[in-house]
Amino acid sequence: MGVDLHRIGTGISSGKSRNGFGNIVSFPSVPAGFPAAGTILSTQYLLKPINDGGSYVSDPNGGQYANAMHTVYQIADGSGGSYLDWATSVFANYITGGFFTENGSTYLMINGVQYSNGSYSNTYEHDGYGGISYSGGSSYNSNGETIVSIVGNQTLTYYDEFTGLTTVYVWQTFDTYYYHDGSGGYYSTNLNVNTQPAGALIQSGVIDLDGDVYANPVELAGEVLNLNYFTYDIVHDGNGSYYANNTQSQTYPYGNPLPCSVYGSQPYPYHILVADAGAGYDFGILHDGSFREFLADGTNGYYVTMHTASYFAAETPIGSSPNGVVKWDGNGGFYEDTN
Repeated sequence: MGVDLHRIGTGISSGKSRNGFGNIVSFPSVPAGFPAAGTILSTQYLLKPINDGGSYVSDPNGGQYANAMHTVYQIADGSGGSYLDWATSVFANYITGGFFTENGSTYLMINGVQYSNGSYSNTYEHDGYGGISYSGGSSYNSNGETIVSIVGNQTLTYYDEFTGLTTVYVWQTFDTYYYHDGSGGYYSTNLNVNTQPAGALIQSGVIDLDGDVYANPVELAGEVLNLNYFTYDIVHDGNGSYYANNTQSQTYPYGNPLPCSVYGSQPYPYHILVADAGAGYDFGILHDGSFREFLADGTNGYYVTMHTASYFAAETPIGSSPNGVVKWDGNGGFYEDTN
């Protein structure tokens, strides 16, 4: 029996028909001219999307990038469309190539301040093994470019043993220039250097402290007087230190109060013994209210001036005695009041 080719076609929509061998063949109901749903249309080689379960890498900002190629079937949907069947896709290989680039500036620190010294550009790349590799780098300012100039100085600390004061003095000033070294760092040099020369005055002073052994002391009634004094200069040595210079002995002029180890340059209180063994009291040596001054005579000597206008007032109590109260008499003396 021959085959009736006119009875076989691709436009049958549904129903039954006999084939050329006399058998009855059934056909499903599909839109005319479209492949049946589920028909594999092609096999594709594609990057599997992250949302469909594909692997990925991330950039520093959290961005995600798919990185694996898969073979995947393109499946007919029965309505003339198609879809990719990622559920049955097969891993093929990881990809290579860049996926993210970051650019920015680089900085260096000088004396706690930040200065720009170049820029960088880093590219993140797929390494072909599911990971990340990097390329790029930094570009720095050229060697010799000025970064900043800063005014600076060198100081010395002087302690005056006679006054007990500590003072800081500048002995050198300069401008420090900082330059890029071409590799992201810097170097510096000092320009406009101004140094105090040797012998330049730091300060002048007078040595006349109470009881100072260099001031020609004499002792009078337990009080050490300085009969003369010294002047001096403290000067730079040109290398950041100092020395004493031009120290000279001086004589106090006539009438100048002489410094005393106990009372300084003030009038010195006059003291008397307030005691009467017969009356049974002894208050020891007390200030009677008067004063005396030791004054220079202009020839490394001295003279004394008494000030008696300040005696303690009469009847001012000194202290109790066995028979009453001992009091000042108003003239620098004392008496026992037994009333």
